[in-house]
Amino acid sequence: LLVDARFDLLVLLVILADAAILCLADYDEVDEDTLELEGEDSLRNRIVVNSEMPFAIFYGLEMLTRILGTGLHFYVTDRWNHLDACVTVLGIVLLFVSTSSSRLGVLRCLRVVRPLRSVSQFPTLKLMLSTLIGSLPQVFYVLVTVFFIL
Repeated sequence: LLVDARFDLLVLLVILADAAILCLADYDEVDEDTLELEGEDSLRNRIVVNSEMPFAIFYGLEMLTRILGTGLHFYVTDRWNHLDACVTVLGIVLLFVSTSSSRLGVLRCLRVVRPLRSVSQFPTLKLMLSTLIGSLPQVFYVLVTVFFIL
């Protein structure tokens, strides 16, 4: 299943659908205390809120499939899987935590990181982002130098 291109295509399509649904959010309709999207008056927010559980379940099953298919050791050694696992586990945990009584609602903002899961599907994109991330310290030094010159 893991070596089947259709599985990767399915995962990629679900990630794209998730990203498209996240774009529907109407941030004019937000609870000021918990920063939760209010779905009573906004159809768009109801779609976003009601889609969280199916996406979290799909991502959890995909992660479990990859762990069982490749083995836990191999899954953990790939750094891109760390991002996938963090986003997946956080999404599942936030489904079961009542955010109305706590400040964990802010963590729901991390939903926007979900589309980054698609990076692991494209080796060239993985290489480009790894190179970009690896060059960040040098970019910082250049910015510090420019700051002192100006």
